[in-house]
Amino acid sequence: MDISQKEWRDIGGEFVFEQLNTMTPYGTQRKQQRKLYRPNQKEELMEELQAVEAYYQALTERPSAIHYLQYEFCRVKDIRRSIERVKKGGILDDLEFFELKIFLDAIDQVIAKYPLMQASRENELVPLDAIRNRLDPEATGRMTFYIYDAYSKRLTLLRKHQRDLEAKISREEDETKKEELLRERASLLIAQEKEEREIRIELSSMVQKHADTILENMDALGRLDHRIAKAVLAKEYGGCMPQITEAGGVKLVEAINPLLSDILSKKGEDFQRLSISVSTGTSIVTGANMGGKSVSLKTILLNAMVAHLGMFPFAKEAHISLFDFFFYLGDDFEDISAGLSSFGAEIIKLSDVFQKSQRQRGMILLDEPLRGTNPREGRAILLGLVRRFVETDHLLIVSTHFESLVEEGMTHYQVRGLKDVDFEELASAIEVDREASLSRIRKSMNFRLEEVEAGEDVPRDALRISELLGLDATLVEEIKELL
Repeated sequence: MDISQKEWRDIGGEFVFEQLNTMTPYGTQRKQQRKLYRPNQKEELMEELQAVEAYYQALTERPSAIHYLQYEFCRVKDIRRSIERVKKGGILDDLEFFELKIFLDAIDQVIAKYPLMQASRENELVPLDAIRNRLDPEATGRMTFYIYDAYSKRLTLLRKHQRDLEAKISREEDETKKEELLRERASLLIAQEKEEREIRIELSSMVQKHADTILENMDALGRLDHRIAKAVLAKEYGGCMPQITEAGGVKLVEAINPLLSDILSKKGEDFQRLSISVSTGTSIVTGANMGGKSVSLKTILLNAMVAHLGMFPFAKEAHISLFDFFFYLGDDFEDISAGLSSFGAEIIKLSDVFQKSQRQRGMILLDEPLRGTNPREGRAILLGLVRRFVETDHLLIVSTHFESLVEEGMTHYQVRGLKDVDFEELASAIEVDREASLSRIRKSMNFRLEEVEAGEDVPRDALRISELLGLDATLVEEIKELL
């Protein structure tokens, strides 16, 4: 991943992955790779997305077919190490043969049930009847395994001899003769173990010849499981097939952030869907305190990144261009624990991303950067930085409270905030139920981003919100005189 684990968790990515319910160990391994498709991998990304789309359609039209496959997925255990070992000449034990037998049966069942989806994707799995039949020499169809008598006439005779011998031992009363029979039985058991080992060697040799195909089936099963999990997640959160371009910006229509939506849902509130079209170059986002600037940035970045991961963005419509790297600067810095100030940590990160941008095309999101230094210098540093990205092929989005940062060539977005609110009515409601004041203000906020003229001032809702939250009235009047 381009961003840190903490940043990925902060924007809601980890929550998304927790909901991505793969059912086979091979699907889970594929999920954990977190592969981001880059601009030079567009064809590979489209292959992934088109597969997810096919299973999404099957899930919509024939959900039971998907459920049949998922039942088989749940039967599969991770036998990759066993197959890799036998490929190098190792000998499998009975438990490993049993697990292989289950795997082969699951593959056969998936192959048989796959057509029920009527998906526009061909099945990639390969049946291995020769091995499966060899592991069930008596053709019972039972999902058990041991070294069957049918594997060897010699083994059949040895086991029959053992049964006859044990019957004699149970009837023999003479202790001396019984001892002789027991010694004979011990020798017989050694002969049996040797014969069983020869059979395991022969079976392992057969598996070795097909090891590559078995490993390819694991990968194919993992792809199928992972892609179906992506389709299920898209269905659950209303994802859409994105339009992928190699250049340009990002357009989202009614997008959500599943993590933040889930948090609000538990509070009985709804996530305000985000619609925005951001072109390459520099975009500045301003807006009220509590106005959702951070939420907007996280939602944009999350949806762009999941598209690069071969998943459906959580939106009604999405147009995503491909980037070489992603960068996110939020409100917490891991470098602080290493002894750096927040300002020092920010400067190091900004320096790194600026250098990286000289070599690769990036999507860069800065959430209120440089707030920890004095406003004059902070604005100057930030303005110098954002100017460098004007009319470039990068996509830079910066949320800020700094005044007069937007210049010609930059795009200015503003959170609508409390512009449409009747403050007297809201103040009355808060007076009645002051405990729920923050919730009432949040529900009154309009988090929609709208493009405004470059010279429009940063909204001044901070004092209004302070007044609503009960800041002393005389103090508020003094503050108004200072503005």
